[in-house]
Amino acid sequence: MKHPVVGGRSPTQQRALVIGAGLAGLLAARVLLDHFASVAVIGRCRPSDNRPPGHVLAVGAFRALERLFPGIGAELALIGAPSVDWTADCPALLPAGWAPRFPSGLLTRAVSGDGLAQTVRRRLTEYGGDRLELRDGVRAAGLLWQDGRVTGARLVVETADDDSPTLIAVSADFVVFAGGQSSQLADWLAQAGCPAPAQTVISAPQAYSVGLFRRPASADPAWRALLIVPAAGRPGALLHPLEGQRWAITLAPPAGATPPADLDALLTLVRDLPTPAVYDALRAAEPLEPVCVWAHAGSRAAAYHRVGNWPDGLAITGDAVCALNPAYGHGLAAAALSALAFAAALSEQRRAFPNGALDGLGQRAQSAQAAALRAPMRTAAAVEAWHAGSLGAAAARCGAALLAAAADQPSAHRALLEVVTLTRPPAALLRPAVALQTLRGAPPLAVPSPIPPAPDPSAVRSTQELTVLS
Repeated sequence: MKHPVVGGRSPTQQRALVIGAGLAGLLAARVLLDHFASVAVIGRCRPSDNRPPGHVLAVGAFRALERLFPGIGAELALIGAPSVDWTADCPALLPAGWAPRFPSGLLTRAVSGDGLAQTVRRRLTEYGGDRLELRDGVRAAGLLWQDGRVTGARLVVETADDDSPTLIAVSADFVVFAGGQSSQLADWLAQAGCPAPAQTVISAPQAYSVGLFRRPASADPAWRALLIVPAAGRPGALLHPLEGQRWAITLAPPAGATPPADLDALLTLVRDLPTPAVYDALRAAEPLEPVCVWAHAGSRAAAYHRVGNWPDGLAITGDAVCALNPAYGHGLAAAALSALAFAAALSEQRRAFPNGALDGLGQRAQSAQAAALRAPMRTAAAVEAWHAGSLGAAAARCGAALLAAAADQPSAHRALLEVVTLTRPPAALLRPAVALQTLRGAPPLAVPSPIPPAPDPSAVRSTQELTVLS
C-alpha cells in the first residue's frame, strides 16, 4: 500500500540515532527522517509499551498521528480497529445522569497497544526505506561525548547468551533519547556536568483492573463503548471495542480501594456501577485473558528545557520528559504532540542554519516540546485530581457544575470532551457560552435512568461500522 509522503525535504548527509523503540521513539524517528540522511532506532525488544491491553486514542493523539502518517486511520480500520465518536457511539454516565448523544466529529480509533505499535512500525519502515535501521535486542549503556557535545552512544547488543553481550560504539550527529524514565539518563548527563532537571508531580500512582473479552454476537448494537465517570465513593469504567472482535475494560476502583485482580471480583465491582449495562455486557462475553491489575507510576514531567548549558547533539522525548496516564489516552497524545513540536524545531533549525549546523537544536527541541505539552499537562492534572478527589473546594464545585451541565447540554458535553481528549486547551471551558451553561447548572435529576440513552438517528451509520469491520 502506498501512502503520501510528508515533509519532502532533501535530507542532509547527517546521521541520527534514537534510543528507545517505543511509540515515542518511533514517532521521533519519523520526524528525523525528513532532515537526516539516515536514522537508526535501537530498543531492547519489540515494545508493547507500559499501557493497558487496549485503549481508545485521545482525539488529539489520533489527529497528530494522521499528520505524521497520513492515512493511518484507514490502515487501523483495515486491521479491524473500529472508530469511536465520543458523543455518538459512547454513552457516558456522568454523576448527574447520562450525557446527550449526538454526532460530534470527535472521532478516534480503538486499538490494542500491540496493534498500534505494529502499524506505526510498519508505516515508519515503509517511509524510511533503506535510510532507516530498526535494531531490536540492543540497549544503550551510555553516551559518547566530545568537547561537551554528544556524538553517539555506547550500545550493548544482547544475545541468547546473556553472559556474553557485545559492546559497540555508534557515532551520530544527533541523538534522541526516548527510553522512558531512566535513572541512567540522569547519570549520563551528570557526567557532562548537566544538573538534574526540576520535576513536576502531576498525579499520584494509580492502579486499575483491566481485562480482555471476546465480544459476543449478541452485543447491543446501540452503543460501541460505555463510559462511567467515577463519582465520590463510586467506581468508574470504560468498556470499548478492539480489533479482533474484542472488548477491553479498564475499571477504576473508588479512591483508596484496591482494584480487583480476578474475574469474579471485577464483576462484583462492575455490578456496583449505577448502570447494569457494563455488567450485562461482560457476563455474556468470553474472557480471553485473566483479569490483571495495571499500575501507573503517576504522571510527572521533567523541565529539561530549563537545564542550563544543555549539550549539543542531544534531545530527550517521551516519558523521560512527560509521563502522562495512558488510561486516558494522554500518554500517547504527549508523545505525538512532542513529535510534531520536534518537527517544527527541526524545520526552524534548518531555516536558521542552511549549512546544516546542529548547534542549539537540542535546546530548541526541548523548548518546543515544553510549549506543546503545557495544555496536556494541565488537562491531565485536572482529570486525575478530579478522579482522586483532591481538587480544592472551589475547583470541585466548578467541576461538579460543569459535569452537571454536560449531562444536560450537548454543547457543554462537547466542550468537556474536547478538553479531556486534548482537542482544545482547558481555557476553552471558559468560553462565554460554556461558562454560562455551567453557571446555570442542569435541572436536578431525581434518579438517573440506568439504561443508556438511544443514539441520535444520524449516528446509526456510525454504529453499524463495528459489525462491518468484525
